[in-house]
Amino acid sequence: MKKLIIIFILCLPLVLDVGLFAQNNGRDRRYRKEEVNVSKNDNLLGGGYVKDHWSVYYNGRELKGASASSFVYLGGGYAKDSWTVFYRGDKLRDASASSFSYNEEEGLARDSWSVFRRGEKLKNISASSYQNLGGDYAKDSWSVLYKGRKIDGASSSSFETIGGGYAKDSWSVYYRGNKVDKASSSSFIYLGDGYAKDNWSMYFRGRKLNR
Repeated sequence: MKKLIIIFILCLPLVLDVGLFAQNNGRDRRYRKEEVNVSKNDNLLGGGYVKDHWSVYYNGRELKGASASSFVYLGGGYAKDSWTVFYRGDKLRDASASSFSYNEEEGLARDSWSVFRRGEKLKNISASSYQNLGGDYAKDSWSVLYKGRKIDGASSSSFETIGGGYAKDSWSVYYRGNKVDKASSSSFIYLGDGYAKDNWSMYFRGRKLNR
C-alpha cells in the first residue's frame, strides 16, 4: 500500500503539468485566433494612421471622436473624416473637411478658404487665387511667399521664379526669399549652378561677385 502511495505522489506533478500544458495550449490557440481576426479587421492607411470597424489610431493613440467609416488618409500627415481634418493625429482647427485636399507635389493642403503648410494655416492668403510657383515660392492675387513666409514689397502680379532659388518681379530680384541688393530685374538671368547675372554684375547664390 505504501508503494502505491509513493508512486501516486511521484506521478502527480507529471499529471498536473500535462493538464496545464493542455489548458495553456488551448488559450494560445484562442489568442492566436483573436490576433488573426484583429489583423483582418484592421486597415493600415499610411502615415501612422490605422483603423478598424469602430476606431481610428495614430501611432498607437486612439483619435477620440474620429469616424472610422469615413476616415481617409490624404498624404503628408493629413487625414480626415466627414467632419474633421487631422494633421499627424491632431485636429486641424479652422479646416473644412468637405473641401479639404492635399497636393503631394506642392506639399500643401487647402480647403475652400485657406491654405496649409505642414499643418499650419498660411495667414492672409487666398485659397481661390493661390498658385505654387515652384522652388518654395508661391503667391495669391496680393502676396508672395517663400516657404510660407510673406516677402515684403514683392509684386504678386509680376512675380516669377527663374531657377536656382532666384525669383524676380518688375523691380527687384530675390534669392531664397531675400532681396538681392542692387540687382537689375529687367536684365537679370539665371545661368545655372548657383550663378546669375545682370547687365553689370555676376552673382553666386544671391551674393554679388567682385570684379
